[in-house]
Amino acid sequence: MKKMQPTQADVQARIEASTWKPSRRRFLAGSTALSAIGLAASIFGRAASAQSGPVLLVVEGADGAFTYNGKSPGPTFVMDPGGTLDIELVNELEAVHDDCTDDMNRFHGLHTTNLHMHGLHVSPTTDASGQFDADNVFVNVTPRGQFMPCEEICGA
Repeated sequence: MKKMQPTQADVQARIEASTWKPSRRRFLAGSTALSAIGLAASIFGRAASAQSGPVLLVVEGADGAFTYNGKSPGPTFVMDPGGTLDIELVNELEAVHDDCTDDMNRFHGLHTTNLHMHGLHVSPTTDASGQFDADNVFVNVTPRGQFMPCEEICGA
């Protein structure tokens, strides 16, 4: 019996059937399962949330360190080459207005956070919307998205 070659339509149908793109609800359900193992695969993506909470460290014990979704260290993202990862980073730390200081060599901005990549080739440009400043270590995600100019806080 002669084996028939698949048509272009057959190939396209197989590709579409094997390319799973979850809805937002399905994505969140999948990311909940992934958070249990602390690993986020590119098939799901994942939202990270900065929180303060006790962390049991083998050497130090519980110390109130900052975590991502209750995990320390934060999640590891495993990507396929050319894959896209969309992340919504929400800073749920308490707002402490310690960014205003005359001495920048003192601790300040302790409850701000950032997301940047190590070991990846990530474009350093802003996207077309002007909202995404890729891999910029100087972008601050303030607690709960709050922003107060120093003049209002410090009375300068």
